Order: sequence, then C-alpha cells, then structure tokens
Amino acid sequence: SFSRLQEALSRIPEGSVCIERHTECGRTPFSDRLRAETDGRGMLCVYPVYEGIELSHLQFVSGRVSFHHTASPRVLEITHCRSGRAGWDLKDGMSVFLGAGDLTLHSTDCCADSVMTFPLGFYEGIALSVDLDRLDKKCPEILRTAGFDAGRLYERFCIPARSEALSARAETEQIFAPLYGLPETLRLA
Repeated sequence: SFSRLQEALSRIPEGSVCIERHTECGRTPFSDRLRAETDGRGMLCVYPVYEGIELSHLQFVSGRVSFHHTASPRVLEITHCRSGRAGWDLKDGMSVFLGAGDLTLHSTDCCADSVMTFPLGFYEGIALSVDLDRLDKKCPEILRTAGFDAGRLYERFCIPARSEALSARAETEQIFAPLYGLPETLRLA
C-alpha cells in the first residue's frame, strides 16, 4: 500500500494536498469549503453522488494532515479506512483511531477543524458526506425505496456531537472495497 500510494502521489509537491473536484455530474458543496495542510503529500478526489451526497477518496503519504471546513451538525460524515492507520483528533478532545477496514460516523461539526496523524506514514480511505437536511427535502428515489430516513440517521449519529467507530467487518468491506478499484472511466458513473 505504501509503495502504491507513493507512486500515485509522486507528482504532488511535498507539503501539498491536491483536491480534485469532479463536478461533471453536479456540484461538490462540502469540499468547496475544504482546506487541508500536510507535512507530506496528499490527494482528495471528490465526486458528487446525489444532491446532498458527496464521496471523497483520500490518499496520503504523510505523518499528519489538518482539515478545515464548515461545521454542520446536520451533515453526517462516514469515513472508511482502506489502508494505513489514522489517529483523528476531533472537537472537544474526542479522538478516533482507524485501522484497515474500520469505519467512523459523526457530524461534520466534530471534524471541522481536526488533525489526522498517520503512524505508519500513509493512509487511504473514503469519506462519504451526507447532508441530512437536503436528503430529507429531496431524497433520490433509490434511497427512498430502500427506507432511507434522514431523521433516524441524525438522531443516531449526530446527537450528541460525538463520533461512533465500527471495527472492520466483512459486511462493511463488501460495500467499500469495490469503490477503490473502479477504473477512471467508471468513477463518475
């Protein structure tokens, strides 16, 4: 994983984070206000999924990265770690530790000004940002028929403002693993 990430990030200058916004299918409202600083190299590829849902693929060869974005108690962030390890210092002294396959859920209120440290010197993961207010008002048919309930997600994962961590499990891997290997031509679709 480390060698693969080193090669993938080799064109990015040391001390930089490149944020690629793939807006061909719509706006990326969360990442528009995102800033990140690192002591190594980083890349975030951001894709709109539906109005109110955005997927970001994060890759870092670094010891740490700090994130700054708008805080919202009604935007849920689901973060999956594919490889590496991360210690994530969140709001009010909260911390989350992620290893390969682990998942964390919290409102962006918790991570608006946060720092991730990478003890192995690298990290790869996916962050899914979900605007619960937008989806409550205009939920895509596919989510509505699946029983999506923005209010239940808000109550379960955003109140109180804390982070919930889930250890690696096969069911989670079945959801996230296919997203990492998609060819470039299929990513927007």
